[in-house]
Amino acid sequence: MKDLANVLSTGFQTPTVDETGLDGRYNFSFQYHDPRFPDANALDTRDLLRSLQETLGLKLTRDKKHPVEYLVIDGTNLH
Repeated sequence: MKDLANVLSTGFQTPTVDETGLDGRYNFSFQYHDPRFPDANALDTRDLLRSLQETLGLKLTRDKKHPVEYLVIDGTNLH
């Protein structure tokens, strides 16, 4: 599930945290196509989240805040 969270982080361009508590590896497929949005970059996120919940039983929420690691590169001392 951690791998899925990483994929969703990339797809949604926002950090996604796995809180399922499920370890191990799972094999499933999920295909989502919304004919209203032929361009994948214009997907309706609400419909995609609803589909994830209905087909895989996974609920994504924005209810919690989590620490996020990031790297800061300060170029002020570079010569």
